[in-house]
Parts: sequence; structure tokens; C-alpha cells
Amino acid sequence: MALILGAPLAALPQPSTPPSQTFQIKEDVERVTKWMYEQSAARAKLGMESREIVKPSFSGERHLMGHEQKLWIGKAKKDMTLSVYKRPSGEWIPLLQ
Repeated sequence: MALILGAPLAALPQPSTPPSQTFQIKEDVERVTKWMYEQSAARAKLGMESREIVKPSFSGERHLMGHEQKLWIGKAKKDMTLSVYKRPSGEWIPLLQ
């Protein structure tokens, strides 16, 4: 992610001690937890930079259109569970002729 944003790896904050691959003892868990909390500022900064990239391409109209499509799909699924004669369209169209 950092490379996408243009930040060189050397510029990123380096952990005091890298986490081990397996967590078998309580001290390892505590050390990794501490390391994760040390990185919270870097994660917040990365999140805000990602937000600035996404914001210009966000469209409220497209977002609402997606929800509208989901509502129509839900309505169609409900209508298909009804008897053929109780469907809102009121007409019966046989599938096999």
C-alpha cells in the first residue's frame, strides 16, 4: 500500500522488534500487541491518504443507484415466491410452451 501512495519503504517507520511468525508464549503476544499499537499513527496516516485517493472517484448517485438495484432484486425475488396468480403483474406467462 505504501508503494501505491508513493512513499519509499525506507521512509516508513520501522518496528522496534519485528513480530515472530508463531505466538507460543505470552511474552510473544504482548510484544506483538505492543508493536501493533506503536504502528497506530502510521496506520491512521495511511488510512487518511487512502481516503484522499478514494474521495474524488466517489459518486453519491452511483452509490444510491446500487442500493436501488438491490431493492428491485429483492422485490423480484419476493414476487417469485408468490403464486403465479397473486403476482403484482397479474398475468401468467408459462415458461414452457
